Amino acid sequence: MDYCEFFDLHNIRYQKGLSDEEFNQIESLYSIVFPDELRKMYKQALPVSEGFYNWRDLSDDNIELIKKAINRPFEYFYKHASEVYWNDEWGEKSDSIDEIRSFVREKLSEASQLIPIFAHRYMPMINDITNPIFSIHGIDIIIYGESLDEYLKVEFGEKKQSSTVLLNSFNVPFWSEVI
Repeated sequence: MDYCEFFDLHNIRYQKGLSDEEFNQIESLYSIVFPDELRKMYKQALPVSEGFYNWRDLSDDNIELIKKAINRPFEYFYKHASEVYWNDEWGEKSDSIDEIRSFVREKLSEASQLIPIFAHRYMPMINDITNPIFSIHGIDIIIYGESLDEYLKVEFGEKKQSSTVLLNSFNVPFWSEVI
């Protein structure tokens, strides 16, 4: 996809793409590694319209904003561990709330890191050919796109989320298990 063309079409403000030096600085600062698919987009163009995360802005307030966005899903799921969807593959669910909470928190400790893209939409920090985009609000989670390109089309009205066909069997530790 030509991201500049896509962003222009949808009136999304963007800046020139990130340089390799900027990628290194950002990844070091946030202890992340952008998956190839996301790196490709950010090399072409960095969307900065409201809702997007401006990775180039290294002001204290913006760094704090992005760190909070990175940590938010983990904090919600940790805090509300006893309320998280119980995956049948985890075995029989205990009657003890403390045991459920402990089990879910242990599973969460194995979860893939998430990178915020737009508002509460996240890409797992996994370098597969394509990564699903998760919409995570509190402890509610759905797949909002099978890939970054599909997600952008859904988010900006070119495609309905309900028409997303999940052909791939995503195995994103923890996050795929709680959908």
